[in-house]
Amino acid sequence: GPTGVDQLYGPPPTATKVEEAKPASKASPANSGLVVPAKVDMAKGSKLFEANCAACHVGGGNVIGYARGKTLLSDALIKNGYTNQKDIVQLLQDGKGVMPRYSEYENKKGKMIEAKLTTDEMETVAGFVLKQAENGWN
Repeated sequence: GPTGVDQLYGPPPTATKVEEAKPASKASPANSGLVVPAKVDMAKGSKLFEANCAACHVGGGNVIGYARGKTLLSDALIKNGYTNQKDIVQLLQDGKGVMPRYSEYENKKGKMIEAKLTTDEMETVAGFVLKQAENGWN
């Protein structure tokens, strides 16, 4: 029978148990953690990205001086918790720091600000960003 430490605490956990706990996604090893949608309209996503995001996030980067680390590269998306479409859409709806909201909202003066993107468009551009991040923005 087991002796010593194994007798007290049971056998050590195996690596296979850890693997099973990971969410099932099409993430490549370099981008483990990104959940890339199966279908993305890359042409539409590219147009939306160019029109709404590229001014600050050209090539998946970030031109804002103090926010240079907040890029759209896979490691930064994972580090900052934006690994799937839902979370990126939420960020687009809420805005953050100097990044504006892309949904309709009421400003501090009580004026309604029109949405810059529809929810569908946000989902498309979020899918585009994830796909580009998966491919290293190449």
